[in-house]
Amino acid sequence: MADLKHLPDKHDLSDKVRTKLVYIHFRLKEGEVSLARDIEVLKYRNINIMQPFLATQHQLLYGYNYFVDD
Repeated sequence: MADLKHLPDKHDLSDKVRTKLVYIHFRLKEGEVSLARDIEVLKYRNINIMQPFLATQHQLLYGYNYFVDD
């Protein structure tokens, strides 16, 4: 985690990127992808949740979690 935390500084990207740890509390089945979406919770406004979805049911999917290689 320490290496990951300092990676944006190392490449002078601290003001352009952020580090986010995503932990999945469910197992994906064949053909499923982990999909993030916002839901409205009155007390907290919108919160982001992740849940499994069948990739074939959603045409407009895009990724926002990327692997970074040193």
